[in-house]
Formats: sequence, C-alpha cells, structure tokens
Amino acid sequence: MIYINELDENDLKIIIGKGITNLRKQKGISREKLVKDGTINQICSAKTLERIEKGKSETSICLVAKILNELDVPLKDFFESHIKK
Repeated sequence: MIYINELDENDLKIIIGKGITNLRKQKGISREKLVKDGTINQICSAKTLERIEKGKSETSICLVAKILNELDVPLKDFFESHIKK
C-alpha cells in the first residue's frame, strides 16, 4: 500500500498504469481487444492505453474510470487497493 502524500505526479501515473495493466492481464484481455470491444474506442486507442499503462501519458480520472469499467472494477475499489490516504 502506498500513501498518497508520498506520491508525486509521475509516481501516481505509474501506479495507475501498472494497476490497469495487471487487471487487464488477469482478465486475459489485450489492449487492442479492450479498446475495440469496449465503449472506450471513441476516446482511447490501443496506443493511448499503452502510454497510460506505462505511466507516460497524462489522463483524466474520467478515462481511468471508463477503462476500469470495461474491466469490471469500480474506481473506488481500484484506488482503495492501490493507494491509501
């Protein structure tokens, strides 16, 4: 568990990205399939998702929530399992 007051912006991007990657891989879904088959295809390409997962892209909390929704993970649960206040 990582405390939020110990994070800088890059740390947060990496934690979010790794969390999304781990969830996606646990479900056996490729980036391309997640984007193509999901509702995020209008706002996120597989390349954008790759950059988010690698912590190399700024992203909105709304897009993170939509990606997590595609993975059937509530936003609250995701952050509670990765970051502590």
